Formats: sequence, structure tokens, C-alpha cells
Amino acid sequence: MPLVPPRLTAQEYESFLARTANIQGWLNVSEQAILYALAKTTQGPILEMGCFKGKSTACILGARNAANNLSLHVVVDLFKDHMDAGRGDFESDFRGNVEPSRGKIELKVLRMSTFDAEPALSEIIRPIGGFSGIFVDADHSYPSVLKDGLLAHKMLLPGGWVAFHDAIRWEGHTAVLPACLDIPAIKDYGFVGIYSSILVLQKPSPTEKFPSWHANSKIKAYAAWGKNPLSGILGKFTGLVMGSPAGRVMSKLRRATQRFTAPTA
Repeated sequence: MPLVPPRLTAQEYESFLARTANIQGWLNVSEQAILYALAKTTQGPILEMGCFKGKSTACILGARNAANNLSLHVVVDLFKDHMDAGRGDFESDFRGNVEPSRGKIELKVLRMSTFDAEPALSEIIRPIGGFSGIFVDADHSYPSVLKDGLLAHKMLLPGGWVAFHDAIRWEGHTAVLPACLDIPAIKDYGFVGIYSSILVLQKPSPTEKFPSWHANSKIKAYAAWGKNPLSGILGKFTGLVMGSPAGRVMSKLRRATQRFTAPTA
């Protein structure tokens, strides 16, 4: 059955924003909302490949607790020397940030690269069959996304969803979408939607056949723009602007706008 993420209530928006406001990370309001919505209705275990200091994890765990769904949650991250946060170890930050949202949910933390995680993940899913949802937000380089996307395919149950962060960047270039388009194993996945920069796809069951997400008009437009040399120039310019004081003000205004225009039920 095609996946349709539920609309959130205003109360749900305020709940996850309160939980994540002080957690360092790069998920905007729309991206946090789709993770919350997906987690709210996902019955089986969820995997995060890359979680930094726990902003996405807090969204997912908060949704699962609100829905009284205590399924297993697994994260994979090196927790060390992040390119955007500088050198250092941040596992303790992660654990402290997500603990208020964890409740009675079993949280397994695999401190390792996603390149090394397949044996450990295979052991975890042996008794349960696989994950019902996977959020891919580790290294965004082309070869890493190829590897993570294939691993996600192996670990994901039929009917489950996979979400790729930073797959869509209209203002500039991203290696995530080109890599996703080059993974044959996920070519027949169904297109669920684009939520800011997050691309959500659904793995078909043996009896289902979805139109390939490659043929979606939005995907074609984003892929074509990503190949345009101008996209790389705009991407670098945007990076400089958003890293400036003026850029930080713009980010705050954008977050405020997203909260004001949030599609609530």
C-alpha cells in the first residue's frame, strides 16, 4: 500500500520543536516534521545512519512515545570530529539530548562508520527481519551515499520507507540525489515525497509495483538542475551567505515562517 505520511496537529508541532530547539543540527522545521510524521505511524524498528547530536533522533523517539510505540531504535554514527562542528567527541551530547525523548524505547547505539556497520546491523535484524524505516544522514559524498543506500535497501523491510537527507537542494549542488539515482537496487522504489531537502521513498512488497521514482517530474527537474554548472556556483554563494551573520538571521526568519505556515490537521 502506498505510504501517505499523516498531517500533524499544531500540538504535535509545538511538542517536537520544544524537544529539539536546543539540539545542534541542520534539520529545519519541515524536515523535523516529516521524520515525526513517519515515525508516528511506523510500527516496526527504525534505523538512523548518521545522527550527530540527536535532533532527528529526538523527533523520532518523541513521535513513537506519543503513539505508544516502543519499537527498537538503532543509530549508527562515529560521534567524532564532525566537519561542521569541529574536532571532538559528541556521543555524550547525543545521549543527553535524546534521553528526555527516549522513555522506555530500546535504543541501540553503534559507534562506528556506516562502512563497517553491516555485520552488526545484520545481527540486530536477524530475529526481527529488518527495519521498517531508515533515515540516511551520514557522509554526503557520492561514494558514501551509494554505499549507505545499498545498505539501507538490504536492511529495509518491504513496504518500509527510506529517507535521504540533503537529497534536494534547489539553490545548489548535492551529491546525494545523483548517488541515489545510481543505485539500481532502489530504482523500483515508490516516490513518497520531497520535504524540504529530504527525499522519502518506499520499498515495494513482493506483490506491489510502484511507478519508478526516477520518472517523477520533480526528481527529473532537480536532477537536471544539479547538472547545471550554475547550480554549483549558486551553492557556493549560498554557503557563504548562510554562514554569515546575515545568513543566520535569514535562517531564523525561515524557521519562523515554516512554523507559521506548518500544514496542521
